[in-house]
Parts: sequence; C-alpha cells; structure tokens
Amino acid sequence: MFGFEFLASVAPILAYRGERGRSVSARPVSECANPVSGQEISPGVRIWYVPHRSETGAGHCATTTADDAAEFAGIRDAAVRRRSLTTRAMLRSALSEMVGGTVAPHAWRFGRTENGKPVLTNGPDTLSFSCSHTEVASIIVVSASKEVGVDIEAAAIPATEHWLADVFTKTERAAINALPAHERERTVARLWTLKESYLKMLGTGIADLLEVAFDPRNDCLLPGHMSRQAAASFQTWIVNCQGQLLSVAVAIRDPKKKGAFWRQLIGECRGRSRAKFVSDDNRAPSGAAVAASLFRGAGSAAT
Repeated sequence: MFGFEFLASVAPILAYRGERGRSVSARPVSECANPVSGQEISPGVRIWYVPHRSETGAGHCATTTADDAAEFAGIRDAAVRRRSLTTRAMLRSALSEMVGGTVAPHAWRFGRTENGKPVLTNGPDTLSFSCSHTEVASIIVVSASKEVGVDIEAAAIPATEHWLADVFTKTERAAINALPAHERERTVARLWTLKESYLKMLGTGIADLLEVAFDPRNDCLLPGHMSRQAAASFQTWIVNCQGQLLSVAVAIRDPKKKGAFWRQLIGECRGRSRAKFVSDDNRAPSGAAVAASLFRGAGSAAT
C-alpha cells in the first residue's frame, strides 16, 4: 500500500498496565508489528508502528497532501523530513481505518492548539491521535473515543545524565537511585516516556514535568498532579525494532468519566508556568531537549 516493507513479525503486544503493588521491572518485549493492521491495546485504542529504513517513504505521496509537504518543507534534515512524511501517510490511513473508511486518508486536515498539540480540524470530535518518533521507528496511537498520548525512546537512558533533576522529581530520583544499577537505565527511559505520553495526552507544556510524578515500581501516577479530569491509565512495553530496543508508553483517558477534583502539591515542584512548544525531533532527552517541547511544531517531525 505504501510501497515499502515493514518487519515481517506480527507479534501481539503484551503491555504491562500500571497497577499498585505490581512490579514492572521485567517488561515484555514484542517485535515491531506490521502497522497496516493496527493492533488494539485497549478497547477502542489502536497502535501502528512505522519502522524507518533507507527505502522507507517511497510511496508516501499516495496519501500525503500538499499541506503535508508544506508543513514539513522546513525540515533541513532529509531523513527526518522523510520520516515525518512517512508517518503522516500512515497516520492518515490509520485515522480512516478507525472511522470505517467514511473519511478518505487524503481528506484529513490537521491543526494545532495554542500549546502546539497536533489536532484534527475535521472528522468526529471524539477522534484523537498521538505520534512519537525515533530514528529507528515511529509509533502512532489512535482512538475513536479516548484521549491518548504516546512516546517512544531508546530503551536505556543513562541514569547519570545531568538533566535528570530538570525532569524528574526528588521522589522519582530517589526511587531510581534505590534500584540496582543494572535496572536504572531502563527505568529512566520508562519514566521519561510515561511523563511525555501523559503530558502529550493532556496537551500541556513541558513546564509541568515536575508536577507529574510516577512510581517506577508500578508505573502509577503519584498523588500530586492537579487534575479535574478522570484519571488516566498507562501501558508500557519494550519493542524490538530492527534489532534495537525501544521503550514505549501510552496514556489513555476516557473524557466521559469525570473524576473528583484532587490536589496535593508535590514538595519539589518548581512552579506551574506554561511553556510554548518548539520544534525538535524525538530522541533520548538531553539538556537541549529538556528546554524544548513535547510537541513538534511546523518544520519538525510529525507528532
């Protein structure tokens, strides 16, 4: 359909949901699946993998539009631009699949919120999506009725990086440091993807990173994040794509379920200022990436 090959293995996704008291140190590893057959990870929520190879993207013109080309024309890196267009092509087809083909792939229109979150400007109001990227693969999550956010990163991120204090709370850092040394790098990657997926689902800025804290023992969102909405559920797993391990986290929330307002300040929170979103390609976070955004603006990889 898209003129390029995907990995042949179509392994079922086995996701560990965050549940209190449940260890998630040994997360399942799945093979990167064929994205054409979107896999359901939760009722009404499907994911598509988009492995990136040198030949990938040759057929994206069949479903991308002039607007897509204009949106990504400012990307100087040809490989990043190609990945962006390939992922947008897959996203268009995924959205059409979720609505039973009632909207053609080329007919979808995209916009952004004032905070930079990509949204649809046509189609069902309840339809939502999220994308995330690495050099190896992108991932797309689409739901017809739920709010969703997704992030994908390298499965191991050094626990000694200087920027950890900028993105993890004291509670999280203490929990990471209490782990055996061999578990820390994957825990850092998992917590980072959890935070990004959650904030992308909410549509807020990176300034909220220190108001969101997860328990690395069970992937649960700790009390302290201010919310008037229903609580989210989370799924995390490791995917093996083209021989490279990637950490994936998905945040899911049903907007129809209203949760009770609860508020408990996180002691180490540095305040709640809003940050505008700027462009950057997804990668293992660095000091520069921390200063950047969760959502990629025009002229960046499709998010």
